[in-house]
Amino acid sequence: MLLFRTIILILGLSLITSCGFRPLYGKHSYSPKAQQKLEKVFVKTIVDRKGQLLRNELQTILAPKGLIGSPLYSLSVTVTESETRQLQRTDETATRAELRLSANFSLTDLKKNQTIISGQSIGIASYDLVDAEYSQIVAAKNAQKRAARDVALDIKSRLSTFFLNPPKKK
Repeated sequence: MLLFRTIILILGLSLITSCGFRPLYGKHSYSPKAQQKLEKVFVKTIVDRKGQLLRNELQTILAPKGLIGSPLYSLSVTVTESETRQLQRTDETATRAELRLSANFSLTDLKKNQTIISGQSIGIASYDLVDAEYSQIVAAKNAQKRAARDVALDIKSRLSTFFLNPPKKK
């Protein structure tokens, strides 16, 4: 029985590698090609404080050393934020809130002046609602930063996947 499972596992792994599967993260997944292209993405200014947080996260995640040379791509992002009160006590006061940060993005090739990828990313972070007003403000700001980081990481993974596997030209 153990031999059968081992054979099935080896067969399954060989099928995965033969189809061109390549992990995006991990020891053998690093692609200098994708990282070089990410470092050429200029992130346009996003309005409002939540947009500023997201832009800072995107700049840090896409190009940790800063924009290298002249940009080849431009990333436009629009952000909306909503908050939902959850977990209510018997006196109808909420004790938990969920912050939802939704971002629509589009990447433009500056040479061709056309959009090459677009999509939507959502980041959700929750926090406790407490009686101390200052603590609640700090918790809400922290949730906003966490949601912005989640959205930035999702956008990076989508762009990386796109750069590693661009659509076939017709």
